[in-house]
Amino acid sequence: MNSRILVVAIVFLSILSFGYWSLTAETWSDIAVAKQGYLQQKRLLARLQQLPKREEQIRAALQELNTGFVEASLYAGDNSAVRTQIQRDIRQVAASAGLNIGNMRPLLARELDDELIFTPIQLTFSATHDDNLAFLTALESVEPILRVNRMSVSVQTPSEVDRPATLSVTMEVGGYRLEGG
Repeated sequence: MNSRILVVAIVFLSILSFGYWSLTAETWSDIAVAKQGYLQQKRLLARLQQLPKREEQIRAALQELNTGFVEASLYAGDNSAVRTQIQRDIRQVAASAGLNIGNMRPLLARELDDELIFTPIQLTFSATHDDNLAFLTALESVEPILRVNRMSVSVQTPSEVDRPATLSVTMEVGGYRLEGG
């Protein structure tokens, strides 16, 4: 009889344990989910507290990039020095595109706002359509920035079967500088 009571007691304890586990299992998983949510909120709060410090670092990095971009994009010096630099850059770009600039004439510099001045140069040259496109493409990659402000193209000699047309090109190209050099 002792063994029977022992078996009944073990079965009863097993049923009781299983019942307890089935009732509390959801509670334990809810606690685990709540704990994960709490830990995630804690991490987010820590990141939010770091944002003001990060924001200042980001602002400083952007200012450095902006300053570097401005320095690389603008010419430096007085108007005469900038004109000379622009003419030199245009001749180098033309040579790299296989183009010979016929005539260069400095034009009057224009103030675009309180600080920025555009210094234009008028170019005259003859080229094929492909050579002109190669020159324009090469101008796009020059630093400091050179801008084509105006361009006039006319046919100088018409094309033939074995030769492309020669174009007469007049172009206004300029660069930017800050007031005061």
